[in-house]
Amino acid sequence: MKAHKISLVNAFVLIIFGIWAYVQSDNPSFTALIPVFLGGLLLAFNQQVYRESTKWLTFAVVLTFLAFTGLFMPLIGAISRSDSLSIFRVVTMLATSFIALVFLTRRLILVLRNN
Repeated sequence: MKAHKISLVNAFVLIIFGIWAYVQSDNPSFTALIPVFLGGLLLAFNQQVYRESTKWLTFAVVLTFLAFTGLFMPLIGAISRSDSLSIFRVVTMLATSFIALVFLTRRLILVLRNN
């Protein structure tokens, strides 16, 4: 599968699951919308990732890395609350972010080698 398609799937997962988490929360906070914001940015710049611009591929790798690392604290919180639905949401976002991170990084390395 192509890196831009996986990044697109990851963006949609971050947006949809992030909104779901915000709406389902008993006491929603602005920080719950961070995955939505990062997913929106990934979605907005997906066409440039498709064109394999080094600058935008790098930007997508950084945003995806931020999303991936930022999801560990919500995972710890969901585990401590024994909230299986929250664990499912966060693990799904972590999994898609990790897969997108691997594919985007591999694509960036190949593009950099060819330049």
